Amino acid sequence: MSVNHRIAAFIESYFDIIFAINELTHPGEKRMILYAKEHSKILPKDFEENMNELLNSMGSTLEHVENNLKNIIKNLEDII
Repeated sequence: MSVNHRIAAFIESYFDIIFAINELTHPGEKRMILYAKEHSKILPKDFEENMNELLNSMGSTLEHVENNLKNIIKNLEDII
């Protein structure tokens, strides 16, 4: 359960950064991927695929989750 809680906190911060970079207001906690895709001019490489992979890996091994997080962070760093 703590892994899910930490991933939720990570995703919240991740979207805060994306919306700040794009000077967008935060739409709330629903449909953030769709909102970001429709309104952001700047998104990390493989944005949607990486988010879906992370969400799908939450029931997987910690190593799989960690690898997904590292990839997402690297792609986010590239746009900052």
